[in-house]
Amino acid sequence: MVDGSPGNRTLLVVDDEDAVRRSLIAFLHQSGFPSAREARNGSEALDVLSRERVFLVITDISMPVMGGLELLARIRREYPETDVAVVTGHLELDFAIQAIKNGAFDYFKKPFRFEEVIGTVNRVIEKQHLQRRSLELELLKERRRAEDRHLKDFVLALAKITDMKNPYTRKHSDRTSEISRLMAERIGLGADDVERICLGARVHDIGKIAVPDHVLDKQGRLTEAEFDLVKEHPARGADLCQRVSCLMPVVPMIRWHHENLDGSGYPDGLKGDAIPVDARIVRIADYWDAITSQRSYRKPMTTDGAARQIEYECEWGRLDPDLARVLLDCVGAGLVQRVRASATV
Repeated sequence: MVDGSPGNRTLLVVDDEDAVRRSLIAFLHQSGFPSAREARNGSEALDVLSRERVFLVITDISMPVMGGLELLARIRREYPETDVAVVTGHLELDFAIQAIKNGAFDYFKKPFRFEEVIGTVNRVIEKQHLQRRSLELELLKERRRAEDRHLKDFVLALAKITDMKNPYTRKHSDRTSEISRLMAERIGLGADDVERICLGARVHDIGKIAVPDHVLDKQGRLTEAEFDLVKEHPARGADLCQRVSCLMPVVPMIRWHHENLDGSGYPDGLKGDAIPVDARIVRIADYWDAITSQRSYRKPMTTDGAARQIEYECEWGRLDPDLARVLLDCVGAGLVQRVRASATV
């Protein structure tokens, strides 16, 4: 018996023939269902259902006052968690088939065998157990999805706070995200991939939350030790976001947005095709916004100067030349400049 506690389950036997009804009730009591109830017609059955939680109704079809088909319709409408099995005579087989079509779980032909009844009871118990487990799992998944959404919102807020810690990086992640969108759309990626890349770009610098403010805000060039601290931010950001399941798809962008094609990047020194395309897109978008933005230690490059710098980095094998051309096409069309113009720095 599924669940191991049949005594806590209530069945209802509905039949106007006293001998049939009472013999089935007696059998169910002996089979571990002491709470089995009885009713003589559909009207009495509804009265029982209004007072008790019944997991299965076994009902005759032909009864006075209210027959089995009408009772089935009421149960399906008013007590959808209750299953119904119908009992029918040989001449009423068409009614039994109609009952199955209308939602009955099973049917028995008179005279039925008690083994058939207990088999159906056990199948109903197993079905309802699986339904409950499925519902519990779906509720658990929804709870986890809600938790993920809250964590995602929290990480996005952290990313924005990270940008706002320094007046020179305010709106940097937003602009990097929009430039990445332009590039992803231009190379023909699907909507889901485009949105994933935008999200990755938006949180690409989240690891800087762990970099001391005096390093991020330093006027002038960083020492080697200070730069080593900054170089930790991709790995720290990836470690933070991989704990949030809905952010897992963007972790590669966060970890590898400072990798170079020639292997000179960080934190893992990846080369060439080992760097995913989405990380290469964010790498170029991030670099463009960085060199065209004011910093404490230098002025922003002009559009022409930044374009030459991008080409120089490609010549040295650090940036993906194909994706760099995509970016420069967007620059030539004035699209990248509009991103900066639309963002209030």
